[in-house]
Amino acid sequence: MDTKFTIKNFRVFDENGVSLDLKPLTILTGCNSSGKSSIVKAELLLNSFLSQIKHALDNGEEVELSKYKLDFTKYPTNSLGRFDKVVNKGSSSKKITFEYSVYSQMMSKNMVVQLIFSADTNDELNNAYLENICIKIDDNIFYSSDKNEGSYCNLNLVKAACLDFLPLEFIANQLSYVQTNGDTKVLVKGLREYDKKRKLDVFRYWRESRKKESIIKNWNDGKAFNWTEENKSFFMIPVIEQLDKVGKEDFMSYIETEILRDSASNSVVWASHKIANDFIACDHLTFGEYFKMKENQYMEKIDLTNVWGKVKMLKIYGIEQSFLYRYLFDTWEYEGSPTEEEIKELETKQKVQREEWEQRPVSFDFVYEIVMEWNRRVSSQELLPFYTYSAHPISEEVDYSHTMFSMLTAFAKDLMEEVVCPNWCGKVEYVSSSRVSVRRLYSLETNDDFPKLLNDFFEKKRLLLDLKKDSFSEWRLGGNYKENTFINHWMKKFEIGDSISFPIDKNGLGIQIRLHKEAGDEGSLLADEGYGITQLVSILLQIETAILSLILMREQRRYYSGIEMDDSYGNEVWTLAIEEPEIHLHPKYQSLLAEMFVEAYQKYNIHFIIETHSEYLIRKLQVMVADKENALTPNDVSLNYVEKDENGTSHNRQIKIQEDGRLDGAFGEGFYDEAGGLSRQLFMLTD
Repeated sequence: MDTKFTIKNFRVFDENGVSLDLKPLTILTGCNSSGKSSIVKAELLLNSFLSQIKHALDNGEEVELSKYKLDFTKYPTNSLGRFDKVVNKGSSSKKITFEYSVYSQMMSKNMVVQLIFSADTNDELNNAYLENICIKIDDNIFYSSDKNEGSYCNLNLVKAACLDFLPLEFIANQLSYVQTNGDTKVLVKGLREYDKKRKLDVFRYWRESRKKESIIKNWNDGKAFNWTEENKSFFMIPVIEQLDKVGKEDFMSYIETEILRDSASNSVVWASHKIANDFIACDHLTFGEYFKMKENQYMEKIDLTNVWGKVKMLKIYGIEQSFLYRYLFDTWEYEGSPTEEEIKELETKQKVQREEWEQRPVSFDFVYEIVMEWNRRVSSQELLPFYTYSAHPISEEVDYSHTMFSMLTAFAKDLMEEVVCPNWCGKVEYVSSSRVSVRRLYSLETNDDFPKLLNDFFEKKRLLLDLKKDSFSEWRLGGNYKENTFINHWMKKFEIGDSISFPIDKNGLGIQIRLHKEAGDEGSLLADEGYGITQLVSILLQIETAILSLILMREQRRYYSGIEMDDSYGNEVWTLAIEEPEIHLHPKYQSLLAEMFVEAYQKYNIHFIIETHSEYLIRKLQVMVADKENALTPNDVSLNYVEKDENGTSHNRQIKIQEDGRLDGAFGEGFYDEAGGLSRQLFMLTD
């Protein structure tokens, strides 16, 4: 996990909130009750919420963010209580805010997602529901949806990235075809024109998102793509090029004589005059510039008011066409011959409607519909693949679907899903300081946390063994990894034994955990070891299971020959939030924990959020940063000291480990200085 995480109005953190950088190795330390656990619980709640969305997307379900809630019923957040027990007592808004940054491979830059939760007065269980979601790009709002104020999206912020993304994504989907065919000039850019980082970002995204097809679905779409990139418009309409040759002084007469002629209805004539007058009054010299100005205004704030709570939040609707104007002149509400009174009533109603429309600003959807009507009257060009249209037999209204605009909205939708379901979503697990009780036989049927871990471990191991039956899969997995590699290696380092085994009880009632001093011996029960060793084995087993999970995920990815892809675990991470791993451990082993965490990160991409009071663990990380042979950089570690001020409000101080291992700030009193203080006190007493 590599993100900037902000929490506001959550437990001990007030409306000013707390922010911290979550890095591959995040250390939380500080006094008791200062807020370390609150940070971890907030991250677990956020992960649980985002996992609900990811589950819906993975199963092809419609995403309705308003139906998901912060879940206070599952371990370990079930100890927090209801929403009113979690929201900060001094909060005036009574709203909890979580915010995180995420690197978007579709954009090749960081984006920020903010979620605001509040209680639902209709929910007697007092859960927290999403009230607002805001997604930002470079401090500009790309997407906002509010339960009370509606939703909108700024497509202008992603147009350039979309045009940069589409050819690469198409090639990712069609790579074997592209490599064996020479007639691929239809795409705007060749692979060589993209820098390596951008290329890898897009290819990794397409591979890891497990999409079935690219947004550009066939080669013909490349023509529309080329036109859009050249003309900076997502709506190719030939009549606009024709109108660009007409000056403003002749524009009105040209529309009347060359386009409308005598066949247009009164409503079309009226609407055409309204648009022509608006164009003539603007600063743009050509109608094409005027149209693009309207297009950009529309893209800047596409209204999605009807989305919240009813339909799908992660969806951008097409153009809302202004069919209302059609009825200003031409629609009769009465069957047969109306009476004079009915005619006057209708004329009065139409007059009111016309006056209302006269006062309305000329919006893009209004311009778009009339321009498409003009185009239908004068153009004989074959417009596929630029747009398609279909007529409704009853109303005779025509719907148009522009290829490039559809691609842009599809890109925006996929982008929302990418950042709302970041790579760590659903892959954050908690390891408490009292996770495992000492037992001689562990039942697999209980609801305890540790038996769940054992079940998960056996299931992941089974799936991995199935894959290894296939030599091709084993090659893709980098088939060197054998079961229990990590846990056995660190059992030796911690001097616990040579290996570990999990024999099943002959009656199927549960399993034993045995530690073997030498290969082939009967081994001793974990229950016969000390409590500290029992807890340590629990952590090792959790890391081993996370490694198996990542290996299985890696197998699901596609391999692209001809494109340089590294052989690491890519973007996939697994994060373990561990509470006081040093508990009951000798200082030497506390120091060794740091080496274990670093190896799990560097070799397998396992990330950690660690609550600790161990000076030895932190000191060892400092040494490993200073010792260049470890290849551990200051950017890999986030060291945070959480403390309360005189008002009882919690804050976080981020202390950076510098290149030479020294810290750029001091810890609070009683941490590093406690041992020295006691030594001086003892010296004075014995002097």
